[in-house]
Amino acid sequence: MYTIFAGKPGWHMFCAGLLLTMLSHSGSGGGSSQQAEGAKNSNAASVNSRMNTNLRNPNETWGGDHVRLVTKPGGGDLEFDCAHGDLTEELKPDADGNFDIAGTFSREGGPTRSDEKSNGRAVRYVGRITQNSMTIQITFKDSNETSETFTLTRGSEGRLRKCR
Repeated sequence: MYTIFAGKPGWHMFCAGLLLTMLSHSGSGGGSSQQAEGAKNSNAASVNSRMNTNLRNPNETWGGDHVRLVTKPGGGDLEFDCAHGDLTEELKPDADGNFDIAGTFSREGGPTRSDEKSNGRAVRYVGRITQNSMTIQITFKDSNETSETFTLTRGSEGRLRKCR
C-alpha cells in the first residue's frame, strides 16, 4: 500500500481509515470469534478424546533404557535393571496425558531367604504420555525421594541389564 500512495497528499488518512474499518468489522462478525473459539475447543476435545482412547489399551508394552512396563487391566508390571514394581491402579492419563499412579517398588539382587518378606516400598509413578512416548518418575512415599526420569516408547521391549 505504501508504494501506491507514497508521496500523494492524504495517503496516511486513507490508511488510517482503512485500518479503522478493518478493526470495526473484526469485532462485529455476529459471534464469529465465539464460533472460532468453540470450533477450536471442539477440535482440542476431539484430539484429546482420540489420544485417550488410544491410551486405554490395557495390554501394552512400553520400554526404554533400564525399564519395561507391561500394562494390564487394573495396573501394570514394571521391570528395571535391578528392581521391579507394580502399578496398583490402571494407567489412565488425563486429557493432557499426565498420570499419577500408586504402586510398589522392590529392589533386587543379593541373596534372599524364601521366608523373607518383599522389600517393596509404596511409591507414586508420575509421568506423561505424548503419542507413543512416555516419561515416568518414581516418588517414594516414605522419604519423598525421586528417581531419575525414564523415557519409554510404546511397543518397545526396553533395554534391561538385570542384576543377578
